[in-house]
Amino acid sequence: MSEAHCNNLAQRKALGLVTHDNTGGPFVVECHGCGSVYPSFQCSGGGQIADTGDYDDARCPHCQHVDPEECGNVGLAWNTQQLKINALQLLLNERDEKNHSLEQRRQAEQAACQAAEQRIDDSIGGGCEWRQDGESGIWNSACGSTWSFHDDGPEENGMNFCHSCGKHLVVEAVEPEQDDDWRMNPCKQGHRDVGAASGVAHCYTCDEKIEAATTQEAFERWNATHPAAQP
Repeated sequence: MSEAHCNNLAQRKALGLVTHDNTGGPFVVECHGCGSVYPSFQCSGGGQIADTGDYDDARCPHCQHVDPEECGNVGLAWNTQQLKINALQLLLNERDEKNHSLEQRRQAEQAACQAAEQRIDDSIGGGCEWRQDGESGIWNSACGSTWSFHDDGPEENGMNFCHSCGKHLVVEAVEPEQDDDWRMNPCKQGHRDVGAASGVAHCYTCDEKIEAATTQEAFERWNATHPAAQP
């Protein structure tokens, strides 16, 4: 037996149910004062007056109209309950939309936090190299930013971090221009992999070498005895 067909009067009242089989107990009431439809156990009054044997008038809990009558209009009773169901469903829909909006906001904030953490990791994990544009005061960063200095460069102006990406600022290492006076000619077999150090000028490929008291002397003797490479 379903709860709607329960025959226990106390249980019916606890469940908010009314009598459906003429067994007594609560019934559906229609107030002709305000038009409200509700179960009779919601009426106020109706209690026994002391020891007189009389009972106080039952009153509508909404407008205090005296003695609301049993509702004989089944359609009205149905519609009243259906409107309550519709209102509850609308409230549930609004709550669902609110929860969905909060979930979207939570996901957006989580994505923003993850992006911030990634930027921190990137910042810690490496530097941003800055390169000077020729001899001008214009410097270009690896992250695509451009900065101008009136005097000197980023290091001399106390810049330790890139103002664009936040990474540690690294100045590009500029290789010094090679002095033509120290350019060695190829060895007699034509190998170009040659060098001079510690008083010895030699070929790294065939081990041809010239030794002298100084590296400068060894270099000069090498070039004097080895013709320059043809362009």
